[in-house]
Amino acid sequence: MTVANMTVSNIMTWLQERTPLGLLSQSSLRALALELEERNLAAGETLIAAGAPADGLYILLSGQIETQGSTAGDVGFLPGSVLNLEALLLNQSVEKTLVTLTPAQTWFISSERLQALINQHSDILQT
Repeated sequence: MTVANMTVSNIMTWLQERTPLGLLSQSSLRALALELEERNLAAGETLIAAGAPADGLYILLSGQIETQGSTAGDVGFLPGSVLNLEALLLNQSVEKTLVTLTPAQTWFISSERLQALINQHSDILQT
């Protein structure tokens, strides 16, 4: 499944059914769906490094991702997980390194584009 092979309506349905973003208004979901970029990662690749500024929002479409180096133990993420949202909304650096356990496909929206969407669709702040 890729963004290129999906209609905006299909992307919106996927987000509604599989992510916490499903609580957003139809208008906000549509705007978000139009901005998503597909990114493919190999197994063992670092998606997000602890301490780095949040560069954007990631939505895990396929594969498995896990935190590394956490004192509370590693946490796994499966498709539908929304990654980096809290760090972006609070303007904080990333707390944990995230590494792919398997080949993974994500949807991505840059922090700048997300901020522009938030300015137009304030309900994104409530997710």
